[in-house]
Amino acid sequence: MSSLDVSPADTTSAAPAEKLGRRAMRGSLYEIASFGAGNAIRLLGNLVLTRLLFPEAFGAMAILAIFNQGLVMLSDVGISPGVVQSPDGDDPLFLDTAWTMHVVRGSLLFVLAAVLAWPVAWLYEVPSLWPLLVVGSSTVLLASLESTSMMTLLRRVDSRRIMVVELSSQVFGLLVTIAGAYWFRSVWALVLGGVAGTALKTAMSHFFVNVGYRNRLRWSREAADSIVRFGKWIFLSSAVTFFAQQIDRIFLGKFFGLAELGIYTVAATFADLGSLVVTRLTHQILFPSFSKVYRDDPSRLKRAYYKARLALDGLTLPGAGVLFALAPWLIALLYDSRYAQAGWMLQILVVRVIFTAIVVPCETCLFSMGKSHYGFVKSMCRLAWMLVALPLGYHWGGIRGLVWATALSELPALLVLLPVFAREKLLDWRRELVAPVLFATVALAALGVGQLLARL
Repeated sequence: MSSLDVSPADTTSAAPAEKLGRRAMRGSLYEIASFGAGNAIRLLGNLVLTRLLFPEAFGAMAILAIFNQGLVMLSDVGISPGVVQSPDGDDPLFLDTAWTMHVVRGSLLFVLAAVLAWPVAWLYEVPSLWPLLVVGSSTVLLASLESTSMMTLLRRVDSRRIMVVELSSQVFGLLVTIAGAYWFRSVWALVLGGVAGTALKTAMSHFFVNVGYRNRLRWSREAADSIVRFGKWIFLSSAVTFFAQQIDRIFLGKFFGLAELGIYTVAATFADLGSLVVTRLTHQILFPSFSKVYRDDPSRLKRAYYKARLALDGLTLPGAGVLFALAPWLIALLYDSRYAQAGWMLQILVVRVIFTAIVVPCETCLFSMGKSHYGFVKSMCRLAWMLVALPLGYHWGGIRGLVWATALSELPALLVLLPVFAREKLLDWRRELVAPVLFATVALAALGVGQLLARL
């Protein structure tokens, strides 16, 4: 079977500056295609699996996802963004050092997961979680073995090859999951499908993607110091981000049970689509592109930023507005009565897309300038909000108040980052109004059309 070849001439460092825009545009199209196909596959799998399994199974998987994400994010030293951003990111010794760091980190995390699995199961008072967490956390080990070829493709804004690897592994994992759910009707199908998909992605990164090198266990103190120095704020930001992103699910799983958590997870899966588009395109396409612009000509950064934002807002916010209007109907159409509460949860949670569309590109632009500590600032704002707003929201509005607290969780970061952006002479205040106005206009129009059709 032939490998996915990347010739040396494809490197971003070798490409003339005037080709960057075309490369970024091409990469954006592949990212959109990859995201659309990936979420279509995810939705199809979700619809099939909710009929084969039960809400508690998805609640258990939500806890496993929190467990694994916590392991990864609480030990993140920014290896991948360090490779993308560094001037030495194409040097083989630098890449091998990054891979060695990744392997060692993943191995230690897997051992830690085996130790922590029982206490976590005890905390949630579900003993059957223990073996699920141990086996499920093997994906952390498998992912740590992934070649730095994926980082190189990201550095080169080569999204086509990334798309092939990711979609192939996703489809394989889903097929394993559906087969296991059909035959065994057990949450174990979800665990084994995740392990299978991760294993295939790791294998493809080594044997099907040719970037001109193969990773070996090698070490350069200078390279390691460079990665750690760049990633020190990423480490702090990731640790805080984990708690800020997952505290709502931790709260629900502990105090409301696995079934309620499973229903909330269904709503969050849809609500996060717009935010995921923003985050994925920003990290995969805009971050390396902004980094290149800033290295070559910092005076062009503001113009490049708002040109990218115009496309990003136009892509994500109209869809989010329609989803806001149709959320209860969509859930009723796709799921049975056990998931009915997900409708109003989805309608509230999708509001978060507006704030994400402003905050994530802003933080990433600052990040591309080497100001990585603002990621930590953003995460601290979100965590502080959640620690205060979740209990208050629940006290005043029950579970609905809790969901509203989550939907507004990016607001504090917005109020902190925009003044910073202004100090860097990058902010256009009038342009920032486009996001909320676009979302609100489409949402109101869709609600109006829905009311009109209901009367016919």
